[in-house]
Amino acid sequence: MQIRMAAQHCAQVRMPSPASRTAASTAASRAARIVSAPAHVISTPARTTASPANTAERPFPTVEHTAHTTHTAPRLNLVQTFSIGFGMLAIAAAWAMYNAFVPIKLKELAVPTAIVGIVMGIDNVCGFTVQPLCGILSDKVRTRWGRRIPFALFAIPAAAVCLMLVAAAPNVPLTIAAVVAYAVLMSTCRAPIVALMPDVTPAAQRSTANGVINFMGSIGNVLALGGGSLLYRRCGMSLTFAAGALVMVGAIVALTALVREPAEFRTRPHEPAQLPFVGWREFRDAAVPRLDLDDDARRRFRTILLILFLYTMGSSAIETYFTLYATHDLGMDAGEASGGLVWFAVSGIMFAIPAGWLGTRFGRRATMGTGLLLAMLMLAPMPWVGRAELLPWLAFAFGILWMMVLVNALPWATELGGTEHTGTMTAYYYLATSGGAAISPALFGLIQQYTGTYRWMFLYAIAGFALALTLMPFAGGRSKVASETSGTSSDRADTPAHWSRDGKSPAFAIA
Repeated sequence: MQIRMAAQHCAQVRMPSPASRTAASTAASRAARIVSAPAHVISTPARTTASPANTAERPFPTVEHTAHTTHTAPRLNLVQTFSIGFGMLAIAAAWAMYNAFVPIKLKELAVPTAIVGIVMGIDNVCGFTVQPLCGILSDKVRTRWGRRIPFALFAIPAAAVCLMLVAAAPNVPLTIAAVVAYAVLMSTCRAPIVALMPDVTPAAQRSTANGVINFMGSIGNVLALGGGSLLYRRCGMSLTFAAGALVMVGAIVALTALVREPAEFRTRPHEPAQLPFVGWREFRDAAVPRLDLDDDARRRFRTILLILFLYTMGSSAIETYFTLYATHDLGMDAGEASGGLVWFAVSGIMFAIPAGWLGTRFGRRATMGTGLLLAMLMLAPMPWVGRAELLPWLAFAFGILWMMVLVNALPWATELGGTEHTGTMTAYYYLATSGGAAISPALFGLIQQYTGTYRWMFLYAIAGFALALTLMPFAGGRSKVASETSGTSSDRADTPAHWSRDGKSPAFAIA
């Protein structure tokens, strides 16, 4: 229609001089050639200052050419992302209740602090053993529900039963056995649930989507800690854990009802499910994948892993021993201690999505560094000024700063290798963070047994944060994708990305 109007316009132009008639004739003949061209190769004519003769011989851009030079980033499906977040809500509620009350149960059974640290680190050992194995399996499984959701349908209800057994166990061996079973089951479903989001989310939108997922996880924390603290005061640990188990199962029911995996991952009616076997070599390659990086990228990658390991070492001590610090050093009861943690979850709800926006706007590395620095300044006086009335304020402020780190860390780490290495980078991300979280509780447990107090956990955390912050400048540089396409720094979230979904995305590919 635009071409016909152009031809009509050329025919209606007044031509008062021979030169004008010649120009109009040339324009009309050019328009006629455009109309006669095949429809599938017509696009906007190229602008040029060349002579009419040269212009007539120059080919116009084709549709195929413009398709390769124009990239439109897909938009984030918020409804789908929030629905997937129910899976993270179940996981977060389960672990919040576990971390708040299981150390108290173990100390009630007179378990030494160092052993408490080892027991509380079992789930992190599962993080780099059971978790990658189930990640591989979920890539290959095909059932009527899809490839990811069946793991949640199996593991979450069974883990809910184990959580209730932890509270009901009358002695140390049964309690530890229930804890181990719980940790294994929760690690079974974590990677598949996490992989639901990147399966259907464009790479350029994953920081925002990760903020939404963490927002839903913070809601799970509030339900577990707020409701759990009230129930613990009135009814004890057994009913508290039973209520937590109910929240876990309810969240998975909502996930299953609201999220439908793509058709290529679901079997047809009356078609048998596909349950593949995973050999040792395949498991090893998933737990410690091979990387194809140049020397500079490999150096940066090792630095990033060390940063993740160090700040996780610091945060894990506070996460594991916060309620014991409140009950042992400050004289609070367990219900009040876990109630103080609610404010950590509330600030996570409020700041999870803004933290993703900050990472997108100012850079992920800069946002993480700012969060770590402010956390160090806030925690420094706590060993000497810590009081029960300060804990809610401390938890709220630390939750804000921790969201700045947590929301941006995974996308920052995985972006180094580009989209083709996202799954591999994420597997290493979990390896580094799970390693730090597995070692730290036992290490600080030894420190606590030597000093007799939990208040030094704040300085212990500051040491981990400071070492991580010191290494951050050495993790800069250019990623392979950024240097080849856009020329922007790899820790910026707004780097243009070429996104596609081919049905082969790895189970760890959240970025």
